Amino acid sequence: TTGGAVAHAGGFEGANTVHYEVLRDQISIIVFANMDEPVAEQLGLGILTIIRGKEPSKPVLPAVQNVYKACEEKGLAYVKEHFEPLTVNFHPTDPKDIILNAVGYTYLRDGEVEKAIGVFTLNTEWFPDVANVWDSLGEALLAKGDREAALASYKKALAIDPGYPSALEAVKKLER
Repeated sequence: TTGGAVAHAGGFEGANTVHYEVLRDQISIIVFANMDEPVAEQLGLGILTIIRGKEPSKPVLPAVQNVYKACEEKGLAYVKEHFEPLTVNFHPTDPKDIILNAVGYTYLRDGEVEKAIGVFTLNTEWFPDVANVWDSLGEALLAKGDREAALASYKKALAIDPGYPSALEAVKKLER
């Protein structure tokens, strides 16, 4: 097929979809993915490329998984040096701080608090004007038991966004 494809994509946390329609050739491609990165778009484009008789690009891990894997195998210093190539397949309009946030929360949920703090700290260095990164660091510091540092981090979040709900709640609890 050589017809142009019309695409529509969308998603939310934990899901991503794309619908390609090649009107001239009456071809529909619909892909659902259980990830919130542009996985469906990449797979759909690969399918369209195959239908057109060409070789698709080799699939790449979603950015969050790529960064997490690099953290695990090569360490945070490696991620710091290679962040751009590790996240090249991340949706271009999404803020990249959410990648490190997702990795940090993976560590936090797994009980690896020090690793979470390392990732969240890097996020605050790279994205210091984002309230959420300070809020996340505060949560990890609180999990470590460092109430004073957690409070300072939550207050930085509030300095950026005075109405940030989770930081407001945390500050109230910590100042009691």
